Amino acid sequence: MKKEIFILMIILFSINIIYAEPFLEIQSIETLQPGETLFGKISIPDGELFSGNLQKENIKLYEERKQIAIEREIISYNNEYFFYIYLNKEGNFTIKIQDILYKNSENILQSKAIEQEIQIKKTLEIVENSTIYKTLSIKPGFIYTTGNPELILTNNGNIELNLSISDDEPEINIQPQQTKKIYPIAKEAFSFLNISTYKEFSIPFIFISLNSTNNFVQEEKNSIRVVPTYIHANLANFDNQNQTLEIFNFAENNISNILISKNLDIIKIKEEISINAKSSEKISFEISPDKEGYFEDKILFQYTEENNSFSVEIPVYIYVFPENTTQEQMTISGESCEELGGNSCNSGESCDGQSTITKAGEYCCIGTCKKVESEKNYSWLIGVGILIILVVAGFFIFKKYKKIKPSSPEQALKQSSEKFDKRIKGGLTRS
Repeated sequence: MKKEIFILMIILFSINIIYAEPFLEIQSIETLQPGETLFGKISIPDGELFSGNLQKENIKLYEERKQIAIEREIISYNNEYFFYIYLNKEGNFTIKIQDILYKNSENILQSKAIEQEIQIKKTLEIVENSTIYKTLSIKPGFIYTTGNPELILTNNGNIELNLSISDDEPEINIQPQQTKKIYPIAKEAFSFLNISTYKEFSIPFIFISLNSTNNFVQEEKNSIRVVPTYIHANLANFDNQNQTLEIFNFAENNISNILISKNLDIIKIKEEISINAKSSEKISFEISPDKEGYFEDKILFQYTEENNSFSVEIPVYIYVFPENTTQEQMTISGESCEELGGNSCNSGESCDGQSTITKAGEYCCIGTCKKVESEKNYSWLIGVGILIILVVAGFFIFKKYKKIKPSSPEQALKQSSEKFDKRIKGGLTRS
């Protein structure tokens, strides 16, 4: 009997250890497909608190030992973290979330790393002797807003998708490789937007009122927040595209001199803004490419509040297609870059060949990726040459003027007399 009680105590103690730590939940983990959006949540038992601030850099995806490049974002709300990953390709992978800091029920700081194996595989069906697959991409993977947001839904499968958003809204139909935008309306501070199609998707929907910050978990105590949390632009070379960012000030005081910086010259944006307390401001910026290729950058917002410095980064992903490419030609391929036999170009590389965007959002080059060489600017040499010519010309004009101009009234009288004598002598000689 004592032995059984001892074993039961060990089991209960083990369960307590397991559930006393942060844990990971992934939606539809058994049926993840390439081209879909993975939705994840990191939670912690009651009585414990997350400490520090998880960033998207803490989330990594590995195929065996190789780290895979992914697009992902994370946000905290009410002592939980919500994140999403755009899935790139089929295979067996491991999600690793590192350096999760939290305080246990004894208020002792702890650190934990979570690993979760996932399989990404197409779910194929045979219908009337045809192989079909259904894949829906949802961007972004969570909603954070003070107004009405925009969701981009893309059918990355090869058959029409029928989507049901809510009982009040009509059904949405999306053709293969077609994209549609929806504009859901928040009904409460926090909820899930449920999309029902070939399977169920639940998108975290966080509605923030500028008049209340009770439910708002600020990153590093930042008073400002910028939405969207990233920019993704597709455009043709030499075309211009306008984008908009909205900056929210949750502080009780005005914030002035918010400095805005970036690295790419093709991004034209203000360098400084100010925002009143408990308000927001929208700023537009322009993307003006002069080279094709794939480019990454970050728009950085920096400001000082109460003698402390803060910053917010907004990643920017820009896909520049060859000149005169139409929007219809900028379609998303139904295959991965590997299946197309192409190469995924890195930031700052152009494609020597045909380029496309894969279903995972990659810039895929059916050819060779080449480093974009910046054109050398020799205009400064031309300016220096013109300056030298002006200096030399001025020098000779000055010498000539100095040689001709009399140095004194007596010298001028002497030169006039000599000229008069020459004229007289010339006249006598002719006579």
